[in-house]
Amino acid sequence: IRLRHRDRAYLELGLGRTDRALRAFAAALDERDPSLVWISVDPRVDGIRDDARFKAIIEKLGLK
Repeated sequence: IRLRHRDRAYLELGLGRTDRALRAFAAALDERDPSLVWISVDPRVDGIRDDARFKAIIEKLGLK
């Protein structure tokens, strides 16, 4: 079983570890995880939508 960076990001986010979650999302972006296309509408990330690092990830994905 492989824990993907995206999955780890959601886990960290659920544990309230925003910095770690954002680093894991950035790693998922670097590995070109195709499921990140849904991140712009995923309610699990509502708490970090205003974070500049999250906005940068969305912009890199071309979802802005």
